[in-house]
Amino acid sequence: NIYIKYEGTPLKADEYTRALHERYPKNLFYSLRRSEVLFAKKEYAEAEKIAHELYKSDKKFFVGCACILYGMLYEEFFKNPATSKLFYTKALQLFKETQNPEIDYLSFAYAGLGRYYNQIGDKKMAIAYYEKCKEIAEYATLIKESEAFLSKNKWEVKKTPYTFPFGFIFVLLQ
Repeated sequence: NIYIKYEGTPLKADEYTRALHERYPKNLFYSLRRSEVLFAKKEYAEAEKIAHELYKSDKKFFVGCACILYGMLYEEFFKNPATSKLFYTKALQLFKETQNPEIDYLSFAYAGLGRYYNQIGDKKMAIAYYEKCKEIAEYATLIKESEAFLSKNKWEVKKTPYTFPFGFIFVLLQ
């Protein structure tokens, strides 16, 4: 977990997550951590199997995490941003319905939606989601991603229309 979350080196966690997942296959937290490593290794088929296990659990937190995994799968592997957005949005809804203190996965949904809105050219929404991500993210990779995006794009957020006397409308960037 330290490798995955705080150091941003999930590949170093491979042997540990594999051993835990194999030894305790019904432990959904171990399965979830294993899926993170599989995504980092780009082993999408195996990660999808775990996402399916989590989805079938009928526990809102794990179904929400499965939606995030499916969102990542559709974003990274299938290159289908519209479907990834649906999964990330569903994850947000499910996390609102649960009282689980593990909100760090919520930051994955916010980052995914930030990437989606950036891809379609809606910088304002992208910035809003990256700001939400940055507020709660504990994962080093998500913190770095959101800070990089915000430092590069945040100046574009506030645009104030201003009308000059000649009827021309200019946009002042702050």
